[in-house]
This record gives sequence, C-alpha cells and structure tokens, in this order.
Amino acid sequence: MTEFQFWQYLERYAELRNGWWYGIAVLPVMVIAVFIYLLMIFALRRERKIPVVFFWILLTSIPVLLIFPSFYVNLDLRRALAQINVQIPASEQQIVRATALGVAQALDYLATLGIFGAALTVVTMIAVVLIGGYAPKQITSVLSNTVSTISQGFTKLMTAVQGGTNSEGEGSRPLNAKYGILTVERSKQPSSRRVVRSDMVIGRVNADFPLIDEIVSRRHARVIVKGDQVYIEDLNSSNGTFVERGGQTYDLRRESDPFELYDGDRIYLGRPDDPQSVMLSYKR
Repeated sequence: MTEFQFWQYLERYAELRNGWWYGIAVLPVMVIAVFIYLLMIFALRRERKIPVVFFWILLTSIPVLLIFPSFYVNLDLRRALAQINVQIPASEQQIVRATALGVAQALDYLATLGIFGAALTVVTMIAVVLIGGYAPKQITSVLSNTVSTISQGFTKLMTAVQGGTNSEGEGSRPLNAKYGILTVERSKQPSSRRVVRSDMVIGRVNADFPLIDEIVSRRHARVIVKGDQVYIEDLNSSNGTFVERGGQTYDLRRESDPFELYDGDRIYLGRPDDPQSVMLSYKR
C-alpha cells in the first residue's frame, strides 16, 4: 500500500478533516515561513538592541516550529508514522480501523498547529515589511498603525505587571523609574506609559515609545539623559514637538539644543491647539 493510498483511506474512512492542508498548503506555507524568518534576520542587521533582535527572531521562528511537524509528515509519512510505532500495511484489508482513526486524529492536530502557524506567518510578514521598510510609505503607515496597536496592548500589560496598583487604584511607580515616567494623556491609545531612559525614541515606526496617531511621525522625538538631567529633542517631525510649562509653550524645532524636562511638563506631538495632537505628561 502506497502512502498516497493510505492518505486516501484516512480521508475516506478515518475522518481525516484537514487532508487539504497536507495536499496543497503545507509546502508553500513552510517555504514562506522560512523565507520570512531569513528576511527578518536581514532586516535586523543594523539593530543594536539585543532584546529587540531576540524578540523578533523568536516571533518569526514560532511559525516555522508550528508548521514543521506537518511539513515533515507530508514529506515522509511512512517514517513519521514509524516514530509512533505505526506501519503502513501492505493492503487496505490489513488496516486496523481504531489505529487509522488515531492516526487521523494526530494528523488533524498537527495540521491545526500548522494552520495556526500560517496565520502567525501573516503577522510576522507585516512586521518584516515594517522593520525592513520594504513597502511604499502609504502601506507602511497603515501597517504601522496595526502593529503599534498590538504593541500598545502588550505595553499596557507589561506596565501593569511592572507597576502594579496601589490602594487607591492608581498605577504605582516602577522601581526602575529613576529618570521619571512619560504618560499618554491624550491619544488614540490613552493611559499607556513608559519609564524614561536615554535615547528613547517616540514615534510610529521602530520606536521605543510607539504611538498610532497619524499626527505622529515615524521617528518624532527623542528623550536623552545626560548626567541626572532629562532632555527631549524633536527629530525633524512633520508636526513638531512642543513643551508646555507654567503657561508657556516652547517649540522644540526652534531650540538649537535638546530641551530639559521638568517634573509636571506637558509634551505635545503636534501643535497644542490641534485636537489631534498627542499629549504626554512627564513625572519625576
């Protein structure tokens, strides 16, 4: 009995539901997943932040790991079955139905993992396009908003884990917030926050503090720590960066040097009188 005949038997008599996955999908999906994995490595070649590199490499490897078992089965069913001490019989008459049902169930499980891996491949494909800058600006902007939304959900979760809550229901101050905290007060994604650290970029793409608002540039502003002081500078953004303090507003595009931040400052990405601008508060 050939492998092809055994596949046919499983689909007809052993209730194999995902035979289509092995027949037409697993091979091209596996090739795409591996290609995206290699492309991600190439896209991250200039990234110096080891945790960022590790995160994206890990993420793009997950689809490959999920798809590979069903890919292996598709390549050599006979050898794969031998791993669980099952042999393809010489004829259909020698097939034990209970064994065939068990094999079909296991194959369906592997196919389900592969299908989930295929769905995750779409996410990693979007990430590669954004990180590598392989798409036109208009498409990149749309994809950036999508990925940033997902990223913000993860950020809020990590913030809650790090910060916890106090008896009054407000987020407590993280232990490592030596230089203060930036909190989003007005945005499409309110209530997110970041512990300030040096060279922290605020923007929509490849940013340490990602924001999804259209008014925010890809790399809008940067926070710098010098000594014990915290500064912010505009990165030639389209809509400008402004700091409001004591009723006075400072346009950072007119500042020749990074602008020092004080406790209670409000930072606007976009003009303060623009209702679409993003407002951040700085606490130290």
